[in-house]
Amino acid sequence: MQLIRHAKVLVAAIAACSILATIPASDVSARIEPNGSVSILQEVLPDGGFNRQVEIAYNPDLNQYLAVWRTSITFGPDTVYSSVLDASGTPTGSPVVLADNVGRGSNTLTPGGTSWRPDVSYNPVTKQYLVTIMRDFVEPRNSGILGILVSDTGAMASAETSISEPQGSENGDCVAAFPDAVADPVTGGYKIAYALRGEKCAGPGMNWISVIQPLGADLSRGSSVRVPTSSVYPITPRIAYNPAGSNFLVAITTHDDTFSVPQGFANIYTSSLASVSGPIEVVHDTFNSYDIGGVTVPIADPATGNWVVFYDSPRFEATRMNVFTSTGAKVGDAAIVRRGNISAVSAIGDATILVSNVQGPLQQLRQDGSEIHWIRGPLAVGNVGVPNTSIANGDPDDSRAGSIGLDPTTSATASTSVRLFAPGPLPVAPARLLDTRPGQTTVDGLALGGGKQSAGTVLALQVAGRGNVPTDASAALLNVTAAGANAVGFVTTYPCDAASRPTTSNLNYSAGGAASSAAITKLSATGTVCIVTSVEAHLIVDVNGYIPRRASVTPVVPARLLDTRPTGITIDSQRQGIGRIPADSTTTLQVTGRGGVDPTADAVLVTVTAIRPEQRAFLTIYPCDAARPTAANLNAAANSNVANLVTSKTSSTGTICIYSSAATDLAVDVAAYVPDNGGLLPILPSRLVDTRTGPGTSTIDGSDQGGGRISAGTTTEYTVDRGDIPPGATGVMLNVAAIRPDNGGFMTLFPSACDSTRPTTS
Repeated sequence: MQLIRHAKVLVAAIAACSILATIPASDVSARIEPNGSVSILQEVLPDGGFNRQVEIAYNPDLNQYLAVWRTSITFGPDTVYSSVLDASGTPTGSPVVLADNVGRGSNTLTPGGTSWRPDVSYNPVTKQYLVTIMRDFVEPRNSGILGILVSDTGAMASAETSISEPQGSENGDCVAAFPDAVADPVTGGYKIAYALRGEKCAGPGMNWISVIQPLGADLSRGSSVRVPTSSVYPITPRIAYNPAGSNFLVAITTHDDTFSVPQGFANIYTSSLASVSGPIEVVHDTFNSYDIGGVTVPIADPATGNWVVFYDSPRFEATRMNVFTSTGAKVGDAAIVRRGNISAVSAIGDATILVSNVQGPLQQLRQDGSEIHWIRGPLAVGNVGVPNTSIANGDPDDSRAGSIGLDPTTSATASTSVRLFAPGPLPVAPARLLDTRPGQTTVDGLALGGGKQSAGTVLALQVAGRGNVPTDASAALLNVTAAGANAVGFVTTYPCDAASRPTTSNLNYSAGGAASSAAITKLSATGTVCIVTSVEAHLIVDVNGYIPRRASVTPVVPARLLDTRPTGITIDSQRQGIGRIPADSTTTLQVTGRGGVDPTADAVLVTVTAIRPEQRAFLTIYPCDAARPTAANLNAAANSNVANLVTSKTSSTGTICIYSSAATDLAVDVAAYVPDNGGLLPILPSRLVDTRTGPGTSTIDGSDQGGGRISAGTTTEYTVDRGDIPPGATGVMLNVAAIRPDNGGFMTLFPSACDSTRPTTS
């Protein structure tokens, strides 16, 4: 079962002149990357013309988009175009002219009117798009907002229809401007927010006010509501729908008559336009007496039901991220967003937000404002990045889509695709989930005691929903310990709904003492893991992390890919019974295309077992097209059986290499893989800590080497964002070796002692 697909973002835009550059993939664990080639929607206009901002709407029924844009020729009329785009951003036909001769080539009556973008929204009830435009009228001196219905195939389904309050000749010098519309799934129609200016339409003594206009599916007007705000400066109200509360939020920026007190407000209404709450203050930073910023597009996050509202100060590139509940209660303090000048926002669907800004970057944010990843310019025409991205979110299982709107100084309207990669395994504070020994504890008092597990019996352990593991996690990172066994044995973990018990192992142990090993285990549909021990023993299980349902790591039912023993059996009968590996030798193992691993996988998570080495041995696992690193993934004493979980990048041909310092039998079981360009970023192994001195004990950068043995009962702190690990990493997968301890013992790894209490795990 495929549990992760790469999310994609479609980007449609007018090209501008910033250099395309992306943060290297190795910098982050969750990231945004350009995907695919650029599709030109319309070439550059002749005679000094240029393109204006593009807007885009997603059609979930057909998994496609409608892009709309407005062209402008200096001091001349404009044309509004549309184009249907498939999930990859490729136009399915030639651009369609929706409206011609829009505007008079002057903005003296309608500030910004001739450059205001057309707006587009998809109505899943009617299977149509609504495109809104502004028209300036020479006589009388006013402007109005018109709507055009477009079918899901891109054909015009209606003529231009006036959808703002009537602007007849008796209402000269009246301006209806800056429309923003959204479908209303409650009524099957639409809600549109726009601004009015002029006493004859806004009211005596009024400058700019905001209006919410309900529309039927046929664009018939209902009774409008005037939002209780007024401003001397043009208002650009923005509206969004929240399915969590079946309500609408209208965000507005106002200025007083001196222009010195800019304020952002949000008002929430029901579908019938009854007030839910408001005005709610939208927090922002004011840098001087004339702040040219304002509230940007609001968005409803389907994962949390929260509203997210940004206030932008473009001049100073400062943006505040405000979060409210669906009914308007404040959630935390307004966070400062690292890169301001935001022009568009979209909810990804996993409690994170994708935003763009007018210089071109796309960035993914958590709801506390912290940045997950950004790229400088996702759209490129030639080698040129494009600013002013306007985003429309797509199907999370197929494509995330967005359009890029543009710097109006250069060439063509274009589109491309951008992929969003989820994180890999997410760490949690270690928590004990199982302990069969008497007198012990678990994180919640469950799966406690019961005595030694009998040989060959199956223990079903509930993992999801415990120890901070979400109920919908797809896999868990476990530390499995066997203690008090009477003979040599092994432990196997696997999802309880697997078709059969796999012939693999996660842990090998000897008689008497305790042995531990990391395991990554796919969870059953109900969040359980089944555990079998070959010899009667106590079992202890700690959880250290989990793989989210849509993470860029795909767990599989464990499958054996290599077993050198004469009796060895692999999943496909390849690489079985090939004989012991010689000392100081390297074995090449094909891992992609086997055991459920995708042929294009970037990396694999495998359990590697050294079986009865002739002498003390260490193993190093690495991609076969790289030089062997000076690190070890597994250490084994002579004639012992030792297993360890290893994450290894694969070579370009899908192989990993296994170096053994001593002659030994080997077994390799695959537990998960990282898809092509997945979110878990494999790196070449590098040594971060070595307390020994002498040859072969150096670290990657000379830090944390030497220093002598670690005393019993002490806690030692190490910095691990070194080598190829970026400072922003949220977790690491480490191989930790205890070398010649004085007696039996255990180690616990946990976040820095400065911000975490040592857990009762090992």
